[in-house]
Amino acid sequence: MKERIRAVFTGVKDDGLAERQTGKANSKMGNALEALEMFQIILEFARKRLPTGTFFTARILETGDEDMVKVPEHTEIELNLYAEYRDKLEAMEKLLEDGARGAALMAGCRAEFT
Repeated sequence: MKERIRAVFTGVKDDGLAERQTGKANSKMGNALEALEMFQIILEFARKRLPTGTFFTARILETGDEDMVKVPEHTEIELNLYAEYRDKLEAMEKLLEDGARGAALMAGCRAEFT
């Protein structure tokens, strides 16, 4: 069985003044690229905890770092999940969605799934 999910990380809209990078702003939270990077680390740990007969592939769709001055507001990653049985597929999906929510929480962003 195969299922595809997308995790979209949304942070704060940056004004491009680079205040958050230099430490002058009140908050440094909301960097969607940092959330994506943390989620990639979580994916590597998740590979070790997957049930037998399950695996996934990941493909980054959007990094939001086209403008090197602004903090990325939007990133997106697509995951293809594979498992022999439906219940294993659902367990893997929950594990990965929880990981994405945790990464978003650490970076001060929001995670949505499609």
